[in-house]
Amino acid sequence: MSFGEVDATLSGSLTAGAIWSAESADSDRLFQGNAEAAGLKGSGYNPEGGRNNDDARGNYSERELASTPIIFTTQLDLSYRNVGARIAGKAWYDAFQEHHEVPFGSLANGYASNEPLDDSNYHRLSRFKGASFTEVYAYGNFDVADHDLKVTLGDQYLSWGESKFFINGINTVNPYRPAALRMPGDNLRLPTTLLLAELELSKSWQLGAFYQLDWDSSVLDGCGTAFSTHDYVAEGCAGAVPAGSDDRYAYENGLFVDRAADNTPSDSGQFGISLAYQPSEDTALSAYAMNIHSRRPYVSVITGGYSGPDDSGLSPGWRPPGDSTYDPDLNAKYFNDYPEDIQVFGLGLHSRFGQATQVFGEYSFRHDQPLQLATADLVASFVRDPNALSGAIGEDITLADGARSTPAGGIFEGYDRYDVSQLTFGAIQPVPGVLGSKALVLVGEVGMKYVHDLASLDERRYNKGDVYGTDLAQGSEIGCAIGTSGPDYTDRGCSGDGYTTDFSWGYRLRGQLIYPNVIPGLTLTPYAMFGHDVSGWSYDVNFVEDRLLGSVGLKADYQDRYHAEILWAGSGNTPYADTDFDFITASVGVSF
Repeated sequence: MSFGEVDATLSGSLTAGAIWSAESADSDRLFQGNAEAAGLKGSGYNPEGGRNNDDARGNYSERELASTPIIFTTQLDLSYRNVGARIAGKAWYDAFQEHHEVPFGSLANGYASNEPLDDSNYHRLSRFKGASFTEVYAYGNFDVADHDLKVTLGDQYLSWGESKFFINGINTVNPYRPAALRMPGDNLRLPTTLLLAELELSKSWQLGAFYQLDWDSSVLDGCGTAFSTHDYVAEGCAGAVPAGSDDRYAYENGLFVDRAADNTPSDSGQFGISLAYQPSEDTALSAYAMNIHSRRPYVSVITGGYSGPDDSGLSPGWRPPGDSTYDPDLNAKYFNDYPEDIQVFGLGLHSRFGQATQVFGEYSFRHDQPLQLATADLVASFVRDPNALSGAIGEDITLADGARSTPAGGIFEGYDRYDVSQLTFGAIQPVPGVLGSKALVLVGEVGMKYVHDLASLDERRYNKGDVYGTDLAQGSEIGCAIGTSGPDYTDRGCSGDGYTTDFSWGYRLRGQLIYPNVIPGLTLTPYAMFGHDVSGWSYDVNFVEDRLLGSVGLKADYQDRYHAEILWAGSGNTPYADTDFDFITASVGVSF
């Protein structure tokens, strides 16, 4: 539609869906006491570990309905001569999650059983209903000395890089919301406020630059919801390392390590530049450099402030209310830490051969990339008594030196910084006429990651969870006996497997068949994906050795207006990842 010289386009969509958990909870990842508190029968659960990560499993232990989202999106595009604007937003409502009574609860609702989860303190984008702007920006196209210049200001998406399947390469300007992976049509990436300029230097060269005006974090699932992986990290979920018979008892009796305020970075200091070269119509080369602040949280520690022993004669950094020396102000605490100033440099390639074959790839180098220290090592050194544990095993436990060198009440950063390289390359190949389709479209990508000068496991250990316990110091048999969750878990808790390795790699394959006009106006697109993490463990779970990933789905589009989709996705074959979160999604929608 037009209003004089102003052109306006309004579009939108309405999608309704249902999401089911498609796999029973892994009993090794569910603490026995919490399983009993959730009303689950049997004794095959983890006798000591898992309780930092099991609220979702206590609430959704079987194959069952988990969510019923309805999402409405709308977008208004305006243009006037050489300037324009976009205003886009969405609203959502999940009636099931808002009203569903869960058997166990979470930190967010005080572990109230048989009541709905309380989402009031979740991140606003993780709540069960709400509305939010997505893109809100203005732009202008200008002629500068016979060179085209486009300037955009506002909340927007910036897609740099070439990788299709792997994260933490070049495409890191926008934060993520992983829950969107489970709902067709939702956007995995979140907009961020940028000033973006793109200048055409010549027909072959283009220069781009951005300055980010606001820092935003990635958004995690609220604790206790069906697919949340950590009970204590997401916004509104405060308390870690619970003690006592179960988490509900711990909550009622103050037996949690308290969470301090997040350490969020500055809104300033994030910027980047790109240079693209197109030597021919079929090939594009690109180079990138940027400085960003972490979008994902790292767990850091405020050390205990006690100067003397507790009632047992030990000197732990955290003490329960029943101890005569207890002082909540002196107890060790944890907090979400978002490190600043990560430099990312990258090179990209995209090329077409013949009529349809495409190849793509990128190399990225990250300077001062944080790696999360293993949480079990943080707990042993800052929540427990590191000197007593070191004496018990006859050598220093991992991070004991850090605990001793950090002053009482001081901050210990729960990460170390490294230089990291990531290389990905892949291809897209349509094959006409397969199985009666218009085409089979194949996509394959190989990815690999290398951490430069990674410390040995005898010095520092990174990213492995605390589900199975720990050997306290690498290879310590006594530490293994003290620190693991029982004899069934010593092989996993005391192994070097699962900690970040210097090199890791894997691949992803995807294929889809396109069937247009099955009946007039109806296009069916069945698809499948397979992934294999061949070797090594990366700090960002891009690669978890031996993990297998897969998905199968069917999408239907009618007259480019009505759509429906059903999808199963899951993973398995490793004890060092959350592989019990398989899901099935079904959705229907209309676009206008």
